[in-house]
Amino acid sequence: MATKKELKDLTQLIAILEQNVRGDIKALKTDLSKLTSEIKGIKKVADKAARTAEANETKIKELTSVCDARRLASLKRSSSGRCRSAALPLSLGDEGPAGISDMLAAGGFLKSPPRKTVRFGGTLIDILLKYQKGDKTDFDLLKDQLLDPGIKDDQIIHWLHEFRSSVAVMTKEFEQLVSILLKVSWLQRSKAVEEEYLAFLSNLVSAQTIYLRPCLVMIVSHFIPPRITVQENDVDISESDNDDENVTRSFNTCHRALQTVARYVPLTPQFLMPVLTEKFPFINKSERTL
Repeated sequence: MATKKELKDLTQLIAILEQNVRGDIKALKTDLSKLTSEIKGIKKVADKAARTAEANETKIKELTSVCDARRLASLKRSSSGRCRSAALPLSLGDEGPAGISDMLAAGGFLKSPPRKTVRFGGTLIDILLKYQKGDKTDFDLLKDQLLDPGIKDDQIIHWLHEFRSSVAVMTKEFEQLVSILLKVSWLQRSKAVEEEYLAFLSNLVSAQTIYLRPCLVMIVSHFIPPRITVQENDVDISESDNDDENVTRSFNTCHRALQTVARYVPLTPQFLMPVLTEKFPFINKSERTL
């Protein structure tokens, strides 16, 4: 059995241990209280930072909207100023001085201002501004006019003038409109339409390289002559319209278009070869077509 002395020593040891444990628990409570306070402070700072970030994001959106509006307004003023300036000579013949053909030879697409033209309604900048604000009425009317198979040469030239002045804002947001422009029937029209369309292509690929491949696809597709289908004895006879005297002219114009695009976008050959491979006219006819 333990002696009285040993019991006394054991009791004293337990008391010391209890005192130490109480002190440790008190210290832990103090540390936990400090940690909780620090967490609350960090949470307040994080909430404040989140509110600040949200406010900054709102300001950035507002400033972006203002900048876009000012940029479009600046383009509108620039376009109006060009329209008030003296018109370029319209001579396209060999004898005409400083005609469009001369500008093409000098590589002056980007430097040549649009010529004067009769306006049909609002300007393109007005239409784009309304579209970005949610008003698509004039935008839809513009698309319908560009898709109209009976569109006149003067109308095409007018809109090409407008687009040449606005390529800087023709971002991916207006991809549908650019796609329609690339479908416009511009070959085998007047010389003025063809020259103006080449000028438009040069401005477009220079300002917005995202449209390089669509432009190349459009140009290459015109190297395939249109086909004529005649039905004889319930059999469709299809042949290329190679006898058309305008085919050679169209080929030459398309070659000039490729040269023009390559002049302003040096990487054109890297994009052109896959397009040529994709558009190569392999024979693919139905059993009822000769």
